[in-house]
Amino acid sequence: EVVASEVRDHLKKAALESVRLHKSFSGKARVLRNLAGDRFPGLFERFGEQDAGAIFEAAFDHFLHESDVTIVRIANAELEEVFRRYCETKPPFGTGKSKKSEFPDAIALDSIRRWAVENDTSIYVVSRDQGMKEYCDELDELSYVESVEQFLHLAVRQDEESADLVETLYKANTAVLEERLQQDFPSMGFYIDDRDGDIQDVTVTSTDIQGWSIVEIKDCIATIELYVTVGFSAQVSYDDLERGIYDSETKSLWTQTQQGHWDREFDGTVRVLMGFDPSHPKTFSIEDFTINNDESICVVYDDAWPYK
Repeated sequence: EVVASEVRDHLKKAALESVRLHKSFSGKARVLRNLAGDRFPGLFERFGEQDAGAIFEAAFDHFLHESDVTIVRIANAELEEVFRRYCETKPPFGTGKSKKSEFPDAIALDSIRRWAVENDTSIYVVSRDQGMKEYCDELDELSYVESVEQFLHLAVRQDEESADLVETLYKANTAVLEERLQQDFPSMGFYIDDRDGDIQDVTVTSTDIQGWSIVEIKDCIATIELYVTVGFSAQVSYDDLERGIYDSETKSLWTQTQQGHWDREFDGTVRVLMGFDPSHPKTFSIEDFTINNDESICVVYDDAWPYK
């Protein structure tokens, strides 16, 4: 319940900020009204904080329903135990000025702990917070993981034999996967983040698989997720908006096309369906290889790239 309330609070703040940013954009980019037509439908259509907030709330409610989420109520928490930990500076409470801000985490963790005991089960807690990790390390009912992907990896490993075979095949064929990444990446769609332009002649300069995890194993098909960094270069042409000239008579913006050679990096994921045969443990096949969820790659426009 604590986490759900915090999410809803963040959504309200996001709705307010989106309205503010849209108003600012509408004023600063008003020249684009002359280009609206069919190219920018609804770009300058005003919306309010309540409109955006209602959409965000509905999307969150839909997520909770579709995911079959169980909301653990804070009434489960034992406040005496929470305050004892606070006074004794025990996890998840730390030292310093931020100590009081950790009450929501402490109440959430104690609620979950008591729910696990009452239901005679164990729970994985997903977080990158060190205090939560130290809290979970003290208890048998709670197990700490840093990410959902790490949890899925652990869950899939219940089929130890298949998981071990997939891990062996992955480690033995990392070079094959990098070669496939280098081969497929240039054929992805590409676009410049904040202006019209064209990107051609994409060449991969480096590939690095930062990590991986098993998502699913079913019917001798393993779904694995790769976390990759791809260095690439490309020829680009784009509208130079900074040097554009606005013609007040025709009410249009005249721009020149700039061309250049850009070097960039892509940090993202690759979903691989790997076929394997337990009777032939050294052979495997790539049934599917999906980069960036099959979505176009955003190429950052910034004269100061790479960021310092």
